[in-house]
Amino acid sequence: MTTRDIISKLTAELDRGVASEVQVVYLLAGIRKIIERDKIRDQYPDLNFQCDWALHSSLDRAAAKAILREFDAAHALLRGNIKLRNLPPALRSEIERISEMRSFEQELSQFLATYGLPPLTNNRPDGWAHFLHLYAKVVEDIPLVVSSPAVAKHITHVTVHFDQAREVLTVNDGESEVLYRVTWAIHDKNGQAGSIFVINSFSLDDGAASSSSAPSMSSCSGKCEVWVKETEKPDEPPHHERDNGFKCSCCGDEAVHSGWFGRPPKLTWRHLCRRCLRSSGLKW
Repeated sequence: MTTRDIISKLTAELDRGVASEVQVVYLLAGIRKIIERDKIRDQYPDLNFQCDWALHSSLDRAAAKAILREFDAAHALLRGNIKLRNLPPALRSEIERISEMRSFEQELSQFLATYGLPPLTNNRPDGWAHFLHLYAKVVEDIPLVVSSPAVAKHITHVTVHFDQAREVLTVNDGESEVLYRVTWAIHDKNGQAGSIFVINSFSLDDGAASSSSAPSMSSCSGKCEVWVKETEKPDEPPHHERDNGFKCSCCGDEAVHSGWFGRPPKLTWRHLCRRCLRSSGLKW
């Protein structure tokens, strides 16, 4: 099969719209074939890694090792009661890039454009958010494994877990949104685990909502926004019960949750009280 044949098949799949896990695997398998055939792995390191992750039962290759090193460095600090937001700037930036899969989105978009393939937004404006929820299901529980002590001192493996909010949210002009959470679980050599999660959403209304626009946070009457990150440890209370010593950004009451809200690149660190968190619709 020639590169032109592969591109033709991928074009047909993308024109149809990526709506299943099977399509995600098919798309990434085709992309990896082109990357290997054209010897462009160095141009798309993160995209190549994500393709590998979707096509293996476990992963310990070079790109996986690089990610594990970052989580290992963060884990040592987080276990020492340093909050995610207080990590050294360079390390925090890397953890955010990895957990939000920013570079995956960027390199995938660049690859599709370079080879004249339809973008994920061809059928729905929130194409990336919808694609990501399918991809998270594909790689769920496929571990990134520490194969050598030289790779990481503190952790043994990292896994991703997917879960979806129990309720569909109605926002804006009756538009229905599905919230989902992608949790990165970091397992250490003592048998304990910490986690970092990111929450995103996609529209049920034929992708009518643009992923670049988001409703106001001022009233907490909608979905209380879509990107949230938090670090949790087994010996701490759940995030929704923890008193973090701040005032709610919405009503001024005592806050019990802190996280990033909004859509990139406009992210704002906010605090929520128990009432506003409950009204946000983040029910799992």
